[in-house]
Amino acid sequence: MKKQLRKAMICTVAMMLVAVLTLTGVTYAWFSESNEATVDGITMDVVSKDGGVYISKDPYPANFDISVAIEPETDIFTGKHNPSSTAGTLSGGKLTFYNGTIGSPTDKTLDIEAVSEEGYYFEQDIYFDNSTGGKDITVSLAGTEIAPEGGKRTDLAVRVAVVTHGSISIEDFKNQNDYPVASSIDAVQIYEPKSTEHIPAGVTEYQKNIKPEAGQSDAFKYYGLNGTGTDINRFGETAATQLVDMTTLKHTDGTAVLKRSAGDVKITVPQGQYLKTTIYVWLEGQDADCQNNISGKPYTAAIKFTLE
Repeated sequence: MKKQLRKAMICTVAMMLVAVLTLTGVTYAWFSESNEATVDGITMDVVSKDGGVYISKDPYPANFDISVAIEPETDIFTGKHNPSSTAGTLSGGKLTFYNGTIGSPTDKTLDIEAVSEEGYYFEQDIYFDNSTGGKDITVSLAGTEIAPEGGKRTDLAVRVAVVTHGSISIEDFKNQNDYPVASSIDAVQIYEPKSTEHIPAGVTEYQKNIKPEAGQSDAFKYYGLNGTGTDINRFGETAATQLVDMTTLKHTDGTAVLKRSAGDVKITVPQGQYLKTTIYVWLEGQDADCQNNISGKPYTAAIKFTLE
């Protein structure tokens, strides 16, 4: 009963918040229970077999092929995204995600909580087979496409990340030994699709409410959440220590480095080895284009691993 009441209250607050933000015009750091996007389909494939690399979504027994099709409506993923955010930090080999809720329609702060339940991001382990290859192989995300449907630019707020865990030998594979688990931030690569195609209205609102002198490149810097906390000010009136500028930081700062081009996200599969990675796709709540007008709008994610 308490859980149902809490959910009902959250939905009510979310609807009231929509009305308030329609009046204020604020688009930055948008989090709302009502702002979910539907994923129509996710496919992953290796563009070429020339290098002898194949992929599988299962470790053992693995049927490696040049492509993997994933249906969103499964027990792995609900097919819907609520906004979430990450600065690319790892916990137990997994990306740490956070969501934010506003306490009341007049509240200017976000109450940040860790996210673990389904519906906030897509996660899929992908295994690479280079056991018969004669050399190390490098693949990139070149050719990856996030495509909107329904007339709304859902793709502008989507992010893709790859976590490279590590490889095992042919003998380890035959014995079905465990793959390594990523622990270093160097294993994380985050890609921002359509980073130069933001809607002009977003820049205008950012200048109005956050930084009057901001240009488009500055207004659409990628800010990620780096921890739980309270008093994350959406209107830029006070410093927000949990918001991390992903466009300027390096690995030494404890967060992932943002990649503007899919071709810059590179994965090396060692010769005679099997490699484990994890792919993430989510709706970035700290993106200026993550607004209520994309609520419920579908998109497709075609993840391609192109041999270099």
